[in-house]
Amino acid sequence: MGIYTQVSHHPVSSIGLDDRARVRLGCSHAIKSCVEVAETAYRLAGMSAIFKGGVFERRYRDIRTLSQQIQARYAHFEAVGRIMLGNPPAVFY
Repeated sequence: MGIYTQVSHHPVSSIGLDDRARVRLGCSHAIKSCVEVAETAYRLAGMSAIFKGGVFERRYRDIRTLSQQIQARYAHFEAVGRIMLGNPPAVFY
């Protein structure tokens, strides 16, 4: 019996607000940490990092693009902090 078959027999419920906040905090922190690592690698690579289409340039551009996506917003840290302090925002996805 595969895992899908085992799981599909159990009802699925949504996760609570506290768990969603922990997931959001973990994802936002991971993205911010990855950006810091990429920026350090980019600086340490020196001149070879600036050439368009190069290995460093492409990955640096990719991580910077990811950092602009909605899941990386700094507002998530505030929203999670509000939840942790017992004052959740009116809307929290």
